[in-house]
Amino acid sequence: MSATNSRIQKLLRILGQKKNATKMGSPQKEFTKLQIGVKPEMDALKEDLRLLKTVGLLVLKDSCFEDKLPFEQSESFRKTAAKFSKIYHTYDTIWSYRKTKTIGVHQRLTEQLNSFTEEVNREIDCHLTTNEIKRILNLINSWYAYQIDQRFFRKATLSYSVEHYMFLFHFLPKINPTVYFCECCEEIFPNEARYKKHVQSVHAVHAFTCSECGKSFKRLYFYDKHLKTVHLKP
Repeated sequence: MSATNSRIQKLLRILGQKKNATKMGSPQKEFTKLQIGVKPEMDALKEDLRLLKTVGLLVLKDSCFEDKLPFEQSESFRKTAAKFSKIYHTYDTIWSYRKTKTIGVHQRLTEQLNSFTEEVNREIDCHLTTNEIKRILNLINSWYAYQIDQRFFRKATLSYSVEHYMFLFHFLPKINPTVYFCECCEEIFPNEARYKKHVQSVHAVHAFTCSECGKSFKRLYFYDKHLKTVHLKP
């Protein structure tokens, strides 16, 4: 197993242990929070790590991932990430919310995303889909916003590694709205909160499934109510 894969597996184990250590009692804690559509948290994390590894951006999930890598492998990740960010920089209509809204119709934005995806696949020699690219861009925006908050508002000291990768995306808006893409449809949003609300309310159709009868519910409240009214045992 390579050093990179070892880091990924270790990260997954740590997160799994944290999840198992969660106290039981509240119905909310008995269910895995969904991140994308109906994907459970650990499945979503594995998918995110796979995508980020492809474009050299594992730092978004593990700020210390370079620490135990051989120099050559660390440099390889940085070169891949630099290629990706350079291409991304040229497509300002997919990272500037103002310009995204200016180009108007979804068809034109879709064309830009498809063109960006094709160029990334060609230059990095990978096979990402447009929806996978959307996910990567959302992860970048969320990570970048968090680092900006840490550095400028909380006055935290960022690691050299994080600073390096932040610089690759210096062109992203620091205060103005950026672009979050729904990976399940063509909707776009100016911030992460609205994006997550959309995903949970529109696409998380099978968030909670009854083990007794197989009926599915979008929200925990309705699932809990169903258990109490239909399957309550004397």
